[in-house]
Amino acid sequence: MVSLRRTFGPRAFMLLPLAVLLALLLLAGLRAGQHAAQLGESDAMAPYVARHVQEGGARTDCSGRPGQGPVWIVLRCEGAAGGAVYDIDRRGGLLARQQIRPRPRT
Repeated sequence: MVSLRRTFGPRAFMLLPLAVLLALLLLAGLRAGQHAAQLGESDAMAPYVARHVQEGGARTDCSGRPGQGPVWIVLRCEGAAGGAVYDIDRRGGLLARQQIRPRPRT
């Protein structure tokens, strides 16, 4: 019976861990890309709407519009107690948050 070490040589066995590592990195990259490709506008805005609700606002206080450049969505959550404007990127990450002052009562 022919030995694998003789057939492929010792260098092949030294490269095997590197090949396995590269395959794992490729799979991780594909999964991350698939997640980003499937992220919808509602999915991207949901954590920030939930944050607004947690701070005492209502879901209906929030509205989104398209952004420009690196900003994918501009989410504005404004109620009687104030709120915030969230700049969201294509991966759902927060680029900037601007606080909105409460409206004066008239």
